[in-house]
Amino acid sequence: MNDTYFLKIEVDLPVQMKLIDSILDVEHDGEENGAWILSMDYDEVFGDLPIYYISNFVGLLKGKYGELEKIGIKRDKISVWRCVYGAGEVFMEYWPEEMEMLAKEGLHFRIMVCQEENEPLNPFLPHFDC
Repeated sequence: MNDTYFLKIEVDLPVQMKLIDSILDVEHDGEENGAWILSMDYDEVFGDLPIYYISNFVGLLKGKYGELEKIGIKRDKISVWRCVYGAGEVFMEYWPEEMEMLAKEGLHFRIMVCQEENEPLNPFLPHFDC
């Protein structure tokens, strides 16, 4: 099984991509369908260590919503994704504190699960289709 985590920010103008980099003080590693993307790959980056992607992504955003709004990015354009693919059963568990953190920040949380190992993950589809 492979887990990949994304912070996705939908943009209206290409110039917003670099502005978001500057505001969040991090360089995005993907762009697709009008979205700024920052990803974390569990298997490649973290190995057997636990990953706290929700708090990591929320930490990047904390205190920066005002600056993002000045360039036209509202919270409803920001989402945290967990994308999983692999054969068999998938188990996910989230702590109430993580869900509360997302709720307090007004952020969307999305999960995409694909059963086919050869099917590429595409968190940029308008629906959760694999």
